[in-house]
Amino acid sequence: NFGGGVVSPAMWQVIENAAEDLIKVAGLKRRDSVDVSLPRLGAAWSITGMAAIQFQLGDQWPACADQLTPEIRYGVERTANLYGVEARGKFEKRRIELNNRMAQIFSEVDLIITASNPDVAFNAEGPLPDTFGGIVAGAGNNGVLTFPANIYGNPGISVPVGFVDGLPVGMQIMARHFEEPLLLDLALALERTNPWPLTSP
Repeated sequence: NFGGGVVSPAMWQVIENAAEDLIKVAGLKRRDSVDVSLPRLGAAWSITGMAAIQFQLGDQWPACADQLTPEIRYGVERTANLYGVEARGKFEKRRIELNNRMAQIFSEVDLIITASNPDVAFNAEGPLPDTFGGIVAGAGNNGVLTFPANIYGNPGISVPVGFVDGLPVGMQIMARHFEEPLLLDLALALERTNPWPLTSP
């Protein structure tokens, strides 16, 4: 339930089995009682991201609109005139809240194990899904599991752990700042338990 993200039940079963394997081979201890809720960054985060994209597009916008994915194009069009002091202030407030929550979580645990994505891959043409294993959660659910590490800056690794409907499932392992070697060791331990190059479809 990291960050309130909704994960496909079929995918979650694959991840839970792999997590149990990792816990066993690495001598870890599972703790389910830790509060892993996180503040939502919501529209303020989206507006900030879209402003950065619009800046990078520069004078190519709006002529390049047809070359963008529907989601990015919609985001740039919708937020073109919304970024300002108020939006930035909201984002900074929520970013600080998120950083404080992540620090609190990592004061109680060494690792967070969750899904890399809420469901298996969707069609490259889009649109972003809003339903995950039959559970409606909205398109915003797509980034809920990964953006906290991007903002907080702690390392994370996605490890292939199996398949659902012939599509790969990634298990995300996150650690405290500067613990990249630990994550690589854990990924190696999991690979030795279930060597994915030998089990690809």
